[in-house]
Amino acid sequence: MKPVAVSSSAKAVASLQSGAAPSLAAGEAVIVTGTNRSRVTQLKSSTPISIVTAERLSQTGAATLGQALEMSSPSVNFPANRANTSATATKQVSLRGLSPDETLVLVNGHRWYPSASVNTGDSFGRGSQAVDLAAIPISAIDHIEVLSDGASAQYGSDAVAGVINIVLRNTDKGGAVGGQAGVYSSGYGFTSQASWWKGFALPHKGKLTISGTYDHHDFVPLNSGTDTRCYYCATSSYPTAHPEKEASAPGRNWQTGMGEGYDLALAATLDQPITDKLDFYGLFNYSQRETAGVSPLRLPNANTNVVGLTPDGYQLRGWGRPQDIAGMAGLKYKSSIGLFDLGFTFGQNKLSMYTTNSENPSYGLNSPRNFYLGQLTDQMKNLELNYKKAFKNNVFASPITVSAGFAQRWENYFQDAGDVASYSFGGVSGVPIGVTGGGYITPEAAAYNRGRSATSGFIGVEADPVKKLTVSLAGRVEGYSDFGTAITGKASARYEVNRFLAFRASVNNAFKAPTIGQLSLFQDTPVQVTPSAAYPSGRAETLLVPSDSAIGQAAGGRALKPEKSINVSGGTVVTINRHAWFTLDGYYLKIRNRIALSNIISGSKVSSVLSAAGYPTVYGIQYFLNMGSTTTTGLDFSGHYDVRVGRGNFVLSGGISYNHTKLDNVTDASLGGSPLVDYYHVTSLFYQATPKMKTIFNETYSIDRWRFTATQTYYGSYGGANNQNPGTQAWFEPLVTADFTVSYAAKGGWDVLIGVQNAANAKPKMVYNSGNGGRLSNSSLAVINPAGSFAYGSVSKTF
Repeated sequence: MKPVAVSSSAKAVASLQSGAAPSLAAGEAVIVTGTNRSRVTQLKSSTPISIVTAERLSQTGAATLGQALEMSSPSVNFPANRANTSATATKQVSLRGLSPDETLVLVNGHRWYPSASVNTGDSFGRGSQAVDLAAIPISAIDHIEVLSDGASAQYGSDAVAGVINIVLRNTDKGGAVGGQAGVYSSGYGFTSQASWWKGFALPHKGKLTISGTYDHHDFVPLNSGTDTRCYYCATSSYPTAHPEKEASAPGRNWQTGMGEGYDLALAATLDQPITDKLDFYGLFNYSQRETAGVSPLRLPNANTNVVGLTPDGYQLRGWGRPQDIAGMAGLKYKSSIGLFDLGFTFGQNKLSMYTTNSENPSYGLNSPRNFYLGQLTDQMKNLELNYKKAFKNNVFASPITVSAGFAQRWENYFQDAGDVASYSFGGVSGVPIGVTGGGYITPEAAAYNRGRSATSGFIGVEADPVKKLTVSLAGRVEGYSDFGTAITGKASARYEVNRFLAFRASVNNAFKAPTIGQLSLFQDTPVQVTPSAAYPSGRAETLLVPSDSAIGQAAGGRALKPEKSINVSGGTVVTINRHAWFTLDGYYLKIRNRIALSNIISGSKVSSVLSAAGYPTVYGIQYFLNMGSTTTTGLDFSGHYDVRVGRGNFVLSGGISYNHTKLDNVTDASLGGSPLVDYYHVTSLFYQATPKMKTIFNETYSIDRWRFTATQTYYGSYGGANNQNPGTQAWFEPLVTADFTVSYAAKGGWDVLIGVQNAANAKPKMVYNSGNGGRLSNSSLAVINPAGSFAYGSVSKTF
């Protein structure tokens, strides 16, 4: 299914939120997600859907789309993930506390491609491979529709928790250019941003819109305390102690935190009529980014340090450099028998990884200090043919809208090795092999590169059988070249009791195919051990392997099954008048065969099993598996009220999202007596790592040329496994943040804004890190920006 052009009523919501007298009240905005009928509004939808306007996104002051969405929608989570180099560079969101890759992302109604990054860190979203929203410039967005319901029958795989449809600007006039700058209350993290968009009129009523955003952000330190470890005591790799240097060790207060970097994102949309019945449309998106992750100090006397190169130790920086390129082209043909839409989408994400100020200790004094670690690439091509037609009839109370479509998708995943010195043995015994911190790609990974295809077809019917009752039915068959066929269906209905009250309900089954990255990813981390009968070469390896590979199967791995879910929801819509309304929806979502990344299983028993299978150098192993099933229940509330106050307009809007996930069953699979799934590395991240409750309330008052906004967000408690100190737990108390902006619309299209995010400087607590000598550090579970209060200002010119 694919939406039509941006609706004028969606723009009216932006006008309302800015305080201008609206031509159409919020809630009456026409939606294009979850339905193929024309003129369906947000409050007339049979499934819960919310709209986030460009105006609201810009009010947040957020640098990335994911952060702006999290600040605007209570059902959206955007953890400040710094688990590893690739996760640091990738900005993913989730719905209803579920994994990021259980939410389908569309752009202009078309399936978007995932990042090449697979999150292998011990953080929320561990094991997921999802869309990186940072590739899309905020300035290019007209509005976003968030469908909080399973929708695989309409859109295919991944639409388990819901759908985020990003609708880009498509206009032949107007434009804006602006700049923003801000800094955190600590004085660190200066951020600057420039953005622009412009619409152009083309011959024959054509429209071209170009947009772009450039953002630069500095490092923000997030540690506290003093490292009390002995830096210069004698060790096997540091035979001569230097106690006289302890008191003056330069690295006692080393810092990790939010790394510096930049983001460049460009977009263009095109709509060009060819004849009265035939239109050509296109889209282009390019993005290039760079973000650093800073490691803890490698101590002078550690075997990860080459004393002759760095006598006082070092802190490496891991750099993720994603590059995205995407395009879309299609034809729409309007005829008496219906609307046909033939479109092709291409999307590619290349994630290049580097490390600077590092070492490969096995090279000794010959070790380079900077390394190219390798590159991951995810590529998607999608060909679609869609059809819809509203058939008039004398039986039903409305026309019967029939939709149908066919899609052919191709996916590929590539792993390219880095510098030889990043992973190889340099000749020095008794020390680690490869760049400290890992993350490098070895040549063996290329053997696991993979491609696959998926073919699908769907049909949908929507109508009002009788007055005030709307019924929608949809079904889809989707066949994959690597795991078989999935059949999904959806039925939803809405009954309007009167103009004040309506009820809606939905039941559907959805599925999520294993991602191409989960099926392909290979990592090899070699270590040196004392030569023995088991390891005569003194080399042992810890591997992450595809579960269906030969070595994966020798370790108990099996071919991954797709996740399958049942989703039942129901709720009410109360419309007091066109200026006041609220919705309340409850849901039940059961997911079977949930895909997770196993523990790293290691030890002598594991070595014996793998040695007997023909892999004598493997000491530890992990892979993706179907870890069990979960049930998520929850409630979503949203509301709106606007009223004239004096000469101005006051708008109150808000939402509450509550969800609770429980484990129904967990696999008891083990290897060498060690379980593949445990609480600390796997299951805790599925049901405890995000707040069960989140609320957002926003107030806007506009008078003359002034606009004042305030936003309060509540995050409930969350926590679980503390990845900074394995085998322990960390729990985070509820937090409240308050954001404020004041803006003035001057003559000539100029707008000046000052704002502050998290004015009270609320922060998640710091946690103990077992490897940091007693220092406290930020947890990668942090649900809000751990840097605290952020003050910013912006100037823009609209024309």
